[in-house]
Order: sequence, then structure tokens, then C-alpha cells
Amino acid sequence: MGRITAPEPLTSCHDTVRFDCGVPSINDWLRNQGLRNEISGASRTYVVCQSAIAVGFYSFSTGSVTCCGKKVDRENHAAVPVIVLSRLAVDVRWQGRGIGVGLLKDVVARSLYVASKIDVRALLVHSLNDQVKNFYARYGFTELTINPMVLNLPVADDGEKLLNQDHLGKTL
Repeated sequence: MGRITAPEPLTSCHDTVRFDCGVPSINDWLRNQGLRNEISGASRTYVVCQSAIAVGFYSFSTGSVTCCGKKVDRENHAAVPVIVLSRLAVDVRWQGRGIGVGLLKDVVARSLYVASKIDVRALLVHSLNDQVKNFYARYGFTELTINPMVLNLPVADDGEKLLNQDHLGKTL
């Protein structure tokens, strides 16, 4: 298998038809909704490709939470602006090669940039299952008290730490 690209915005030039992360709902979302959301601005999707064939991607958007754990909002429980990492997946043929971690580092770096421009406190992810939850927990994400399957990474506190962990390698 050849070299893959750095993360780039999803366009109609990317082949998403062959993408298979093993979760049909995620495959279908990328094929049927990813580009629509990109065009409408509902979310931003970044892909990594080999010869224009998507081998991994993530999608994120802005949002807010009104009731959350202390780690996100230390001051009060008012609406807290967040970035929502709605999807991150790697094709099954490419899993186990660090692509998922590289994509995670990329979205954290982009979140830090956004947080430097507007008030964003955390990166939130809704885990599909315990395996996904454990993946994010390994990189410093913690449970929200309102739902143990929703995890957060406070951008200002922990985002830089995640990017500076040597064992994660370089961003894609």
C-alpha cells in the first residue's frame, strides 16, 4: 500500500465509495452526507487518501453543552461552546497503522486554532461503543457527568499536551 495524503477537505474529487471502516452507518454517512455537509457548512470533513481513495476521515462542527462535567466548565453550568467531533474512522484495510491517531491529532490542532480565535472550551466526542470510548480515553478525553459515552478534551488545558506526546508521532 502506498503513501497517503495529509488531511484535506472532502471534495467531489475524493472516492468515498470504497471506504469501509466496518461500521455501515459511518460508511453510509461519508458516502451520502459528508460532501453535502461540507458544501452546506453544517460540518467540516477532512480525508486522508491514497490515490484519491479515502482511507480515513473525520468530521467536526461547533456546538454547545448546557450541563457538563467540571473539567469543561469550571466556572458555571451555562451553555459552553464546544467543537463536536462527530465522526472519525479509518478503512479496515488501513487500521492499526496510526492513521486514527494522526487524524485525532489533526482535529485537535484545528480545534486549538479555532479556540485561539473564538471561545471554544472543549472537543466533544460521542462514543459509539466501549472500544471507541477507550480509544479517546487513552489520549486524555474524559467522561461528561451527564453521559459516560460522551467524552471531552478541554482544549486549552489538554489539547497542547496531546499534540506534544512523543509516542503519538507526527500529525499526518
